[in-house]
Amino acid sequence: MKFTGKLKQPIFDYLTGRLILLFEPNEDFKEAYEELKGFDKLSLEIKKYRGRRSLDANAYYWTLVGKLGKVLSISNAEAHNRMLQLYGYQEIVDDKSFLVVVPDTEEAHRKVMQAEEYHLKPTSDVREGKDGVMY
Repeated sequence: MKFTGKLKQPIFDYLTGRLILLFEPNEDFKEAYEELKGFDKLSLEIKKYRGRRSLDANAYYWTLVGKLGKVLSISNAEAHNRMLQLYGYQEIVDDKSFLVVVPDTEEAHRKVMQAEEYHLKPTSDVREGKDGVMY
């Protein structure tokens, strides 16, 4: 269940010494309240609201990627990967980014740029492997 709304001024509970937060939802909360009211412990995440990109905006992005691909004579996948490399951000999990070792060859570069199921950003850090191949 996800709700949007406003966080109201907190109330101090003098008996427990803890704060009580009031949340004013924009959506109808009655059904969710009835479902959750009997639980002693709940998980709650509060963060700044950001609207999601609409399906129209997503379709427009892919239209532009297609036009860019035609102008540059590259596939939509490669145009998308180039945009991600230029303007995307790294995936961070548990405060760590991922490093994938790929051979430093034209064939590997072509495969990465045409990939649709993963997206990689090359680095200038090239090292020789034990097998003599540059990675």
